Amino acid sequence: MIITQRYKCTDFFFSISPPNNTKRLQNIINLSKLQNVELMVHPAAREELEYLITDEYLQMIYDVDRTSYALFD
Repeated sequence: MIITQRYKCTDFFFSISPPNNTKRLQNIINLSKLQNVELMVHPAAREELEYLITDEYLQMIYDVDRTSYALFD
């Protein structure tokens, strides 16, 4: 693909919505241990922001490597 030749891309791109779907998020997190996954979150969306700071979410991502594309500029 032309896009992947010109830009840094993840292998998968998902939205966190709906954030209360724990099984779906756990599947995404499991995939992220094998592939590069980008999780789209809108902190301006109150429901998403509130979920990001829950103990449940923080425990789910505890052992996942996380980074930002800003580090690669």
